Order: sequence, then structure tokens, then C-alpha cells
Amino acid sequence: MPSQKKLQEIEQKVPRLSLVRQEELYCAITVLKETYPIVTLCEVAGIARSSYYKWLHREVSASELLNQQLEKKIIEIAQRVNHIYGYRRMTLAVNRALNTNYNWKRIRRIMRINQLYSVIRRKKPQWFRSTAEHTAKNMLNRNFQAAHPNE
Repeated sequence: MPSQKKLQEIEQKVPRLSLVRQEELYCAITVLKETYPIVTLCEVAGIARSSYYKWLHREVSASELLNQQLEKKIIEIAQRVNHIYGYRRMTLAVNRALNTNYNWKRIRRIMRINQLYSVIRRKKPQWFRSTAEHTAKNMLNRNFQAAHPNE
């Protein structure tokens, strides 16, 4: 009998780009069906055997196919820009490349599923604290000492 821990390990490895609920359980049953009967696996997972077979012979929906194409494009753009884009810039780049208008939430979800996060670059300092060596010489012989305030 497969343990609950084994099922959880298999669930964690499966990406969740699909719109099917409990897809991880169906994938776990598919992996473990070589060693255990499907009826027993379905009972352990708490799903009906008919729903497993329905999932096994299903056709991929149009939105899932679109998500898979988007996933490929997002990964391609992320590699091209060296993973510095977050979901906002990625949304702009994908919409510009495909001439579409996808929502930022969809792009963000696909990026999170594929563990694509923006790399935060270190900012270079805009100024340096001047020291005595860098201070210009007083060639005009100006007097920088004030005897009273506002002089």
C-alpha cells in the first residue's frame, strides 16, 4: 500500500498548470499503478475509479494549450533577459511579443508555477563621500569662515 507520505512527494513534483482539480492524485495513481491495483489506489486517494479513467482519457482544453504556449514563451523571455523581469515587465514583454493582451495575474501564476522570480540587482551608489584628497584647492583665496550666522 502506498503511504500518504509517498503520495505527497509525488504531488509536490507535479506542476499545477492544468485546470483539472486533484490532478496530482491522478498523476500519483498513474505512477503507482504498476505496483498496486487501481481500485486500491483510488480508495486510498478518496476518488472514484470512474473519475480516474475519465481523467486518463480526457482531451486537453483550449485554455490549457494556451497556458502551455504561454509557459514556453515566458521561459524563453526569462532566459533571454537573464531572469531580471518580474511579472509586470514579463506581462508587457509577452503581450508585445505575441501581440495580445493577457492579464498580469495569468502571467504571474505561470511564473510562480515554474519558479521564475525576478533577480534583484544591487544598486550602484549615486554619490561618493568626498575626502580631503578629492576636495578642490582654494585657488581663488575665498574665505569660507563666517563670523556671524547668515554671512
